[in-house]
Amino acid sequence: MWKNQSYRKVLFGVLAVWAFCGSVSAQSIDGLYQPAGSNWSCSPDQIGVDGGALAIQGDIFNGVENRCDLTSPVRIGDGTRYTAICSAEGSTYREQMTITPTVDGVRITRAGGTAMWDRCEPLQEPSVASTPTNGRWTLGGGQGNYESGTRDANGNSITFTCDDLGANGGLFIELNGQPVAGGQVVINVDGTDFATTAWTEGGRINTECTVCGQTYTALWAAAAAGNLMTITASDGRSAAFSLIGSRDALGDVACQPDDGF
Repeated sequence: MWKNQSYRKVLFGVLAVWAFCGSVSAQSIDGLYQPAGSNWSCSPDQIGVDGGALAIQGDIFNGVENRCDLTSPVRIGDGTRYTAICSAEGSTYREQMTITPTVDGVRITRAGGTAMWDRCEPLQEPSVASTPTNGRWTLGGGQGNYESGTRDANGNSITFTCDDLGANGGLFIELNGQPVAGGQVVINVDGTDFATTAWTEGGRINTECTVCGQTYTALWAAAAAGNLMTITASDGRSAAFSLIGSRDALGDVACQPDDGF
């Protein structure tokens, strides 16, 4: 009898620990953020970059140019206190960090004070016709520069550029007759998303960071081999493009992206 009671106490304790751990991990704090009141790009390919996006992903915390592993979670009221093991500018340090969900995002309390992060707004669903109206993709240009792309009658266009050495590749997008500008642009090819960021002017997509260049190269290959492309900008504008003729226009080898140098 005594042994059974002890066993039950031990079992209850184990289950209580499991339940507690589950409640900590279940908090819905994963996501992309920006400082409260800011208008950052919220681009997932610029996590940790000033003006890009802040992020909490599982037990990884990404601030501006610093990254922390969130360990030893302990519930504190509505939030969770972690022992954060952080790295920034080549140094490593440890601190206590409490993350509390709020209506708009999270509140982060650490040694330096308290910061409020707003959750990045999700992109609006595309409101485009299911049947694209663009023409066949074409290849044109001259004087050492070439353009591969397509457009439709609604002012939507996408253009890949490249020089005759297969380098300095660029990407330009217009939606509803206006260049995309200063925010996230998601390009979906046959169900696969490619997250990019537009510069503030001219409809030009950033290819100058390492991840940006890799995304550009992968997108080029996907567009050349694909059937349907959907583009959605951060302001909700969107368009769908058929990829008929894209392989002939783009070729089998992706242009090397412009790295800014």
